[in-house]
Amino acid sequence: MMKKHAVYRIVHIAVLLLVIALLSAAVFACSVPRKTAVGHSYTLASASQYVPRDDDGDVKDIRVDVIASTRDKGSQAQRIARSIEKSGIRATYRAAKNAQQQREQVRNAVNSYARLIVIPQDAFTQHSNTLWESELSYARSKGVPVIINASANMQLTDFNIPSQYWAAYWDVRASQSEANTSIFEAVMCVVEDRPHNSTLLTHISAQEE
Repeated sequence: MMKKHAVYRIVHIAVLLLVIALLSAAVFACSVPRKTAVGHSYTLASASQYVPRDDDGDVKDIRVDVIASTRDKGSQAQRIARSIEKSGIRATYRAAKNAQQQREQVRNAVNSYARLIVIPQDAFTQHSNTLWESELSYARSKGVPVIINASANMQLTDFNIPSQYWAAYWDVRASQSEANTSIFEAVMCVVEDRPHNSTLLTHISAQEE
């Protein structure tokens, strides 16, 4: 009788754990819709639906990893990383000599608990998009948002990455005459998943570097 009771108890615990696992998966699936990017669940049009994240305002716990471009030996990525540091947010510059290293650095950033990853637009070419999808899916599955950093002589229409993989397209070359978003705000609106435009314009001045 005791053995039978023990078996029932084990089965009951196993069923309970299975239910908890299924509920957890369902919660994650609901929190990140399949066609929505991590960090861009709310557009300006849907701002009224915004629900603040539990960790809003924990700037000291945020680290942004910036992946180097292979076109300029990482100079723009280093400028961005320095500017983010100047704004009061930790940043890590990740060097890369080729596309494979860029993809590896994305996975390294996720595995080392980066809260946001900035990837240069020129890393995405027509023949490499399928290779990138694996790394971008991995970042998305871990809840790490991605910002695509605009590259010289390229526009938003010059790459074809599904919108559920990137939270914002960030042009740090914007002129001062345009409606600019500060470095700090550009990072925080994505980390905290606050309503924002798909394209963020930031002018990095010499003083900000």
